[in-house]
Amino acid sequence: MMLKMPKRNQHYRPLTQGQRYQIQALHDNGFSQRKVADNIGVNHSTVSRELKRNRFCKRYCAQTAHALKGKRKSLSRKSYILILLMKK
Repeated sequence: MMLKMPKRNQHYRPLTQGQRYQIQALHDNGFSQRKVADNIGVNHSTVSRELKRNRFCKRYCAQTAHALKGKRKSLSRKSYILILLMKK
């Protein structure tokens, strides 16, 4: 039996690496996106976006997803502006 994580409040919190590994394991074992979301304590749309954003060759890899998250964050507009401000 899977232990359910408590639902988080509605504030944005990025997925942790552990949650990404849980998504991978549950998804690989045929769990629906809603069941995966219930088990890790996030909204089903979070799981849907994560799988859509980080699926390669019809497969989700938590390690690759976590690495890409860091890459996207470093290329974000907010990060770019902070870099420009620090150079002044």
